[in-house]
Amino acid sequence: MSEKQPASARPYAMLLMALPALLAGALVAVLSQRALLADSAARVFYPGVMLYNYAAVTLATTILLLALILLAFWVPQALRRAPRFLLNGAAVALALAATALACWGSVPQLVVTYRHVDRAALNGHQYQLGVRYAADGDNAYVLCECDGLGLVCRCRRLAEAGQPVFKERPALLADPAAGTLSIQVGQETLYRFSP
Repeated sequence: MSEKQPASARPYAMLLMALPALLAGALVAVLSQRALLADSAARVFYPGVMLYNYAAVTLATTILLLALILLAFWVPQALRRAPRFLLNGAAVALALAATALACWGSVPQLVVTYRHVDRAALNGHQYQLGVRYAADGDNAYVLCECDGLGLVCRCRRLAEAGQPVFKERPALLADPAAGTLSIQVGQETLYRFSP
């Protein structure tokens, strides 16, 4: 039967929990700067767009809970001036900084968010179709033209495809013979274009 290690054997436990939280908070903040797919010719890393738009709020909430747990463990240590309470206080400060970064980074998603709909391959490129939802109602389809692996993309709004309305999930269909892509809902073609 193994004995429980005393607290003195885990001197950096709080710090080891706070550092990944700080990295995750910084990641959310960095991804928020590029992951909303506004009208821009800038290149984006599509997995980063997906990570931000599908996980930013969850990551921010998890980091906040971790910071609160660390704070709850640290307050009694600080009150009785336990050994390493200053080191653990630094860990709490890092976790709170991570919370601030993650929450600040996830705020834009409350106003504008992106949802992936479908993908298609044409002429050695991957095309990602998504929908950009905005709080002001300026919703639009977004087409991202990516490298062959679908990782590095240039995205643009397809305002000419009209406002997205989901009776059924839209599909992005490639016609290699004609060199065109089309957005189709059921049997209806909403928009056909040459990329």
